[in-house]
Amino acid sequence: EEHGISPGAILSPGDHSDMFSTNSDYPEFTESTHAWAVFADNPSKRASPLDRLVGTIIICFQLFTYWIFTSEAIEDYQKGVVPVTTKHSTCMEYNEEPQGGFMCEAEYTNYFDALVAFFMLGVFLAADFQQAARVIRSAEWGTPLLFACLAGVEVVCAFISASVSISQSLYIGEVTDAVEVGVGLLFIRELSTRAYHGISDKKKGKNYATFFGVCITIVVVGLFSHGLYEILFASQV
Repeated sequence: EEHGISPGAILSPGDHSDMFSTNSDYPEFTESTHAWAVFADNPSKRASPLDRLVGTIIICFQLFTYWIFTSEAIEDYQKGVVPVTTKHSTCMEYNEEPQGGFMCEAEYTNYFDALVAFFMLGVFLAADFQQAARVIRSAEWGTPLLFACLAGVEVVCAFISASVSISQSLYIGEVTDAVEVGVGLLFIRELSTRAYHGISDKKKGKNYATFFGVCITIVVVGLFSHGLYEILFASQV
């Protein structure tokens, strides 16, 4: 007997919905597709092979995005360039092509600036590191351990990507950008939660067709809009 339901009981649609909701409360990575990838081998968690596939795809996409951010931050680090600005009046005086009067925005940063950025990062990721460690320690050898380690790698890569991006912003003196890039990049970690809520349906269980239909539509419209905006707004030089 689990959750007050006897093994031989016949579930009504309403009972099935309640049971689905309860079994979706995984011990770690709750309400995220990470849980589907990690706990699919546990029959009591009702995660299907398709659920695991979706959870794995989300993790792999996150890892790819982290790699893009990290490689770009490293490239900017190596270039060592900093943004410069000029007054609006100067820009207008020289027909938007000023020859001088530039101001460098780079400033010296200190450990307090770094503390602010990394403290926010630490608060955001502390629970995820704890969950990943518990999942890996409790996972059985074989496939469960493999997917537990995959979830753990995603958390570690999130930290590496955010820390490199923060460090690069601090290096060129952009303190507020360091905070923003750290917090903004960590929204990538929310992809699994957003996907979970988009797919989960209390009445139907999991509604993959609707979620991916809407998702693909947004992607297609976004790609079309990008080309349209370039035609409409990009300066014709």
